[in-house]
Amino acid sequence: MEPNYIGLSERIRETVDRFFSALFPRFFGGEPSSFSGDGLEEKSRIEMDLAAQALTKAPLYVLPREQAVHCVKQTMERMDQIRKMLQTDIQAAYEGDPAAISPDEVILCYPAFRAIVVYRIAHCLYILKVPIIPRMMTELAHNWTGIDIHPGATIGPSFFIDHGTGVVIGGSVWLTHSIPPGTVLTTKYETQLHV
Repeated sequence: MEPNYIGLSERIRETVDRFFSALFPRFFGGEPSSFSGDGLEEKSRIEMDLAAQALTKAPLYVLPREQAVHCVKQTMERMDQIRKMLQTDIQAAYEGDPAAISPDEVILCYPAFRAIVVYRIAHCLYILKVPIIPRMMTELAHNWTGIDIHPGATIGPSFFIDHGTGVVIGGSVWLTHSIPPGTVLTTKYETQLHV
């Protein structure tokens, strides 16, 4: 029997939105008056649970239930690690872009940061060998931002793309060291990547 993908795109969109709310509770999801101060930590926990629930439904399209649950559990266990990596990305954008007014502006206004958030979550699923879903997640970000980051790419901390529309980072790319702004990167296939 062939898989039925009806509804998968909506599940992916819901999952990504939940992760944004969970990772950045001061910025996304809910009513402003609902959560403040210590309540933000509770909101983050609630959103993370909802993200896990949404994410659990998506792999069921492509994986047996037991494997899907295992992959979601592994991904959720890595969320603190992903959050820390994203903090380095925020700082890199803030320090690397003279036009950046604050880290909050990076989170709220930089399309590249949105693409990087989605990539970091999708990459986690990719290394867990979840089929289709990581690529659908990064394609969603590509549609939002014009930045195409393959979930198989390896990108280290403190990553920032300035003026990213049209940037393509393929699955064979390894960006693990600091790269000066304006650098043209070339893969072994002589494809240029402007970061």
